[in-house]
Amino acid sequence: MNGNSNYSQKCPIWGTMAAEHWLKNDENEDWHEQKEEIVDSPRAGGKFSISAHDKKLLSRLQEIDVSVKARLTSWLIEQRRLGEEFPEVSYDSIENAKVRRPRRVTERADNFLRYLAELGKVSDEYLLRSPNYQSNLDRFLCSLAHIESVVDISCNQNQQDKGQSEINQYLEYIDKKKWIQVMSKSTAGSLMCMTLDGHIRLEELNYIISFSSQAFMAMWFDPSMDKAWKQGFEPGIKKSGYDPVRIDQKQHVNKIDDEIISEVRRSRFVVADFTQGETGARGGVYYEAGFARGLGIPVISTCRQGSLEDIHFDVRQYNCIIWKDEDLNKLQEDLANRITAILGDGPGRSVS
Repeated sequence: MNGNSNYSQKCPIWGTMAAEHWLKNDENEDWHEQKEEIVDSPRAGGKFSISAHDKKLLSRLQEIDVSVKARLTSWLIEQRRLGEEFPEVSYDSIENAKVRRPRRVTERADNFLRYLAELGKVSDEYLLRSPNYQSNLDRFLCSLAHIESVVDISCNQNQQDKGQSEINQYLEYIDKKKWIQVMSKSTAGSLMCMTLDGHIRLEELNYIISFSSQAFMAMWFDPSMDKAWKQGFEPGIKKSGYDPVRIDQKQHVNKIDDEIISEVRRSRFVVADFTQGETGARGGVYYEAGFARGLGIPVISTCRQGSLEDIHFDVRQYNCIIWKDEDLNKLQEDLANRITAILGDGPGRSVS
């Protein structure tokens, strides 16, 4: 959070305080034509994008159960952690939130620890205040977001007290794990600092595979691969319930290397196709696959028949799906089966 308490709008998910601004898709776009709104909502854990002109979508958000709102909030936090600055709230993300399993208590504690670490970035010590202090209400709301609380504080004071009690329980748990050290307590709040054990736990969490629904496709971007992509790779990934991403099809203004790293980091797994032409091995594919493995992200290897003997021996040891241009339906089926066998069904498959 940016610490700004000047919130003049309501969060479309929770109805709590939020700030907003419009995101221009085109420099020549008129303000009245802008369709994408960025909402900064402490109760939703930070910023997200939403189409404010879609009244049905806004109405849908108000109608969903608070438990779905809580799981949607967790998803937004995950996407921001994976590098998506403004994750989009859409009909699909709402439907996915409905079938997401609730976070385990230990997972909520880990997320809360991450949030406390964010609060402590400016200093080694930080103060988590009671919501009774209006200037720190955003910190209280953001705490509820990170523990996937179903408390709806827009209801009444009892709900706010219930939320504070829930936060205190997680603080006590983290304190018992010796991840933080409580320096002092008062009616204003608790003064804490991160311990060595806490920093070690945070380091461990950086290596835990994300629950992203995204799949990164590393491949040779040659016209000869278009049919394999459209009839094999793309439908195979989607069939398993995940969203395929190709870096050459993503609009961005960053350095391409930075964008690749960002997309790999936020992906649940990588499909690396090592097919090559007469110009030789695709260095980018090797780099992306190696980077993913270094992060502990699963890599599924594929290769067109006839190119297998050209694969570097370091990669050849991995089980590789061999495919033919004449039978791309088999590539689609083999890839979908391999993904679900290793990772299970993705969220897209659950709601289809």
